[in-house]
Amino acid sequence: MNQFSIPRDAYRYILFQRTQYLKSPQYERFYRLAKKLTSFESIVQFESRLFKNHIAISYFADMCRELESMKPHLPQQPSAILDIGCGIAGIDALLFDHYNGRCDLFLLDKTGMEEKVFYHFESRGAVYNSLDLAQKFLTLNGVDRSRITTQEATPENEILFGDQVFDLIFSLISWGYHYPVSTYLQPAFERLRPEGRLIIDVRKGNDQAKQIRDLFGNATVIGEDSKSERILAIKSSD
Repeated sequence: MNQFSIPRDAYRYILFQRTQYLKSPQYERFYRLAKKLTSFESIVQFESRLFKNHIAISYFADMCRELESMKPHLPQQPSAILDIGCGIAGIDALLFDHYNGRCDLFLLDKTGMEEKVFYHFESRGAVYNSLDLAQKFLTLNGVDRSRITTQEATPENEILFGDQVFDLIFSLISWGYHYPVSTYLQPAFERLRPEGRLIIDVRKGNDQAKQIRDLFGNATVIGEDSKSERILAIKSSD
């Protein structure tokens, strides 16, 4: 795969999820004026229509970098992968390709758009996604519809999907970064197979990595930046 096919309506969600792709903040005086005259949401909508090629190239490059950083820590051949806070599911398309189409993808997120989008750490995550578009994105990029199962996040923070268990559960810049790791930690642990792997980005400055270590008995930092650590935890087979 050398590029993504992106549904037309998905571009604005990608921009909300990856604000670093916005061009207008590069022009500080213009950006300040634009924010006085209109909303941030309107700026995103405008750029999502005007700069589709830039967004597509940037998103594909970022997802490729994410995959490369994850590869040394991935299970050899999972049959079931769960992405919590999947967004438009770019990394899931690449994982499916990486495993030659021999895995099922499970996506957990919220569909909708906040009236006022926020990005800081809160007790709940902000909503700016569409699971229907994530599914459409995946099928456009070579994932058979029968391999995709989606779940809307519930108020009780459940992981449903019947009695399905997973070889890999992961979350990139979502669960643990924008809302507490405790939200899904126990049900995720219970849904992992023995030797199953959790890969999650947690925000620095709190005890979230310790919570993972206390439950799993291990937690290894496999990447970090100024705001977050990427943690790998492996469920014991005992």
